[in-house]
Amino acid sequence: EPVGQIVPQLAEFVRSVTYNEGKPVWTLPEGWQEQPGNQFRYATLVVPVGDATQEFTVSALPASGDISTDVVININRWNGQLGLGEITTSDLEAASEDATAKLAKTKAGEKTVYSINIVGEQAGG
Repeated sequence: EPVGQIVPQLAEFVRSVTYNEGKPVWTLPEGWQEQPGNQFRYATLVVPVGDATQEFTVSALPASGDISTDVVININRWNGQLGLGEITTSDLEAASEDATAKLAKTKAGEKTVYSINIVGEQAGG
């Protein structure tokens, strides 16, 4: 699994996230490139992985007032796009504080940053 090669860099990236006036700010690991975001994401990160590149997204999630539910809904949407199973709010609450875990949570100031390693091919295509 090529993405596994960069898990330490991903963890470094997640730990670097802070917030300035409600928007995330981060430090990119060496060799990473940032592309502009849109209404659904803050940025697309282009990361060298072996002889290729991989794209990672930093998403702006809609907020209904219950952040756990919002995060779970989005993770399950992404999992569904890849034909993967769903998670629950209990799974989110049990997320590891180890940023290299499949589902992790990290404090960024007063906010909690969740990261999930989802690997698969888009379902139906």
